[in-house]
Amino acid sequence: MADFVYDGTPEGTRNACDRSKNGERILCPRCGAELIVAPDVDSANKYNVLPGIYCPNSAEHVCRRFELGIRVRDLLDAPNREPKTSD
Repeated sequence: MADFVYDGTPEGTRNACDRSKNGERILCPRCGAELIVAPDVDSANKYNVLPGIYCPNSAEHVCRRFELGIRVRDLLDAPNREPKTSD
């Protein structure tokens, strides 16, 4: 399975979500780290982030949040949830 380098476009976002569900690694275009892909509430809760695509090293690299048509306060336990970063 080939890795997919995320480009930030709408088509790239759809591809990243689909490929991630199929087990492919989605990579940051700036640092090459494997991105956190959380397209739904369950995966977002797993990573303690809002639904979206994030670089674990820096939000300046990739930080794409998704609007799912639900109220954020219904999604979050804490009001200011940030992606977990690697140490």
